[in-house]
Amino acid sequence: MKFDIEQILTEAQNKQIELASTPIDSILDVLHKLGEAWRLGTPCYMKALEELPKEIAFSKEMIEETLNIIPELLNRNNLIQRLNAELGNYKILDQFQNSAHFEGKIKAFPLGTLLHVSAGNVFLGCIDSLLMGLITKNISILKLSSQNQIFPEIFKRSFEEVDKKKILCDKFYIIHWKGGDQSIESTLKKRVNAILAWGGEEMLDSYSQGLGKGVKLLDFGPKISIQVLSKKAFDETPLEKLAENIARDVCLWDQQACASSQNLFIEESINEKDLMNALAHAFERFPFSRGEIDTDEQVEILKEDFRGRYNETMEGGAILKGKNYLLHFETKTLLRPSPLNRSLIIKKFKNTEDLCSQLSPFSFYLQSCGYALNTSEKENVLGELGRIGVKRFAPMGSVMEGLIGAPHDGRHVLREIVSLVGDEKKLDLSSFLIEVAQQVPFYQETMKGKDTSHLENFPFADANILSEHPIFEDQSFIKKDLEPGYVFSSGGTSGKSKYAFYSEREFQETASMLAQGFKAQGLKSGQTVANLFAAGNLWSSFLAVDKALSICGAIQLPIGALGEVSTIVSYLKRFLPQAVFGLPSLLVSYANYCQSQNIKLTI
Repeated sequence: MKFDIEQILTEAQNKQIELASTPIDSILDVLHKLGEAWRLGTPCYMKALEELPKEIAFSKEMIEETLNIIPELLNRNNLIQRLNAELGNYKILDQFQNSAHFEGKIKAFPLGTLLHVSAGNVFLGCIDSLLMGLITKNISILKLSSQNQIFPEIFKRSFEEVDKKKILCDKFYIIHWKGGDQSIESTLKKRVNAILAWGGEEMLDSYSQGLGKGVKLLDFGPKISIQVLSKKAFDETPLEKLAENIARDVCLWDQQACASSQNLFIEESINEKDLMNALAHAFERFPFSRGEIDTDEQVEILKEDFRGRYNETMEGGAILKGKNYLLHFETKTLLRPSPLNRSLIIKKFKNTEDLCSQLSPFSFYLQSCGYALNTSEKENVLGELGRIGVKRFAPMGSVMEGLIGAPHDGRHVLREIVSLVGDEKKLDLSSFLIEVAQQVPFYQETMKGKDTSHLENFPFADANILSEHPIFEDQSFIKKDLEPGYVFSSGGTSGKSKYAFYSEREFQETASMLAQGFKAQGLKSGQTVANLFAAGNLWSSFLAVDKALSICGAIQLPIGALGEVSTIVSYLKRFLPQAVFGLPSLLVSYANYCQSQNIKLTI
């Protein structure tokens, strides 16, 4: 593949402004459409399924499982959730936004041009790195691994077919060169704004040298992941289910991912032979077969096999080997990399202190920990393991799934590839009024030519005005770029119903003020409280009390007011709450019912 790196860098720089000014919703729409083009059975999906076995050693079932992730990875709602988790509000990429714990406003600006140096262990990894660049409005240059070139090219062609308006498909470059070519790499290291490097230590060392001024290096080096099983969890969990969970975290992607467990640490009193027999059955039943392994990988597994046989004969260890797996219980302590390809090394630990002593020498390399622990043990064990360097915890069996928005290797990557810029002007009354006059159509019209910095100049929004401009039927009181939130209605007891919009932030602030009032009245954390307000009908009371009680730390009984009086009273009698919230007239009716039925109930 021939290319002119200077020309690519110049083009990338010229496209930065265009991408930075593209609305984030337009970017998400394109990505979502692309994800739908990769659904099971689509031409893109079938083409990848046909071509990938030529390059990827995974079994067909494993390739299918990986391809099925693409629509979810690119799903609009999932991308918004990911951006919100890392940046607070995905709209921060378009304009300055209020921040929950900052009195000013913040906007996220892309760094400019990113270089992604991809690894070849799991073929979808390079696309996720590219995706992080696109959703933060950065131009991206993706360097392919020699082990993974077919899939990115298919992916790029599918992008071009979907993105006819070229919102994104011409904002990234996919290229390949032999690693270490200084004529290319030295130029890139000086002219890009950041490098996301995924791979081995030698490659990372190379990219850390000769960086241009201000060029940021995000290094994602070699990692090793583990599992931890306590005796209490072993006794509490059905052995078959436990073995299935362990096998899942080892077998997915044939142990090639950074999060794949290589060592299983079990508490000293666990019978390792019972566990290994159960694991052997679980590995044999795993639904996806192991892919082809090359000669070097076969040699490594053979070496582990002989090491296990020696350990079994001379040191009291144990070895179990099947067609697609190897289990080695090793009596020696300390973490040790496995040969991968479904080879699990099992070790014992005496207590948390001993476990940490076995792992701490390798703290730099630690990544994920799948755990099976009793609730009473979890906080202490995870706390100590986190202290010595483990970067991620997940229950056994779910390590390979990952939650949207979770930190990666101890950091939120999206925050690293944008500049967070603050506008430190506080939102005082004067600036709020100016903003209202600029963004709300009703006031844009009524305040035209008037001084918008003083409240007394604004027309009084009485009940009649609000009734004449009902929210969403009439856009007069809806500002542009509306935040997520709630529409609420008055009850209508004072005439025609009025409607109001609360942003998520405003509703949270309202609930916080309510919570302060509840605490002032004596409500304490841990008390049982019944919410007897009626939910629905666009009423705010049930939801506001629910959120406020959550802030107070209450144990909630979300009973509501729509059930029969006898049913509501039966709940109160059964759970005996220390406090109730509801309309006074309804509370009196419940009291009258108790009196008529001779029910002794004290709140």
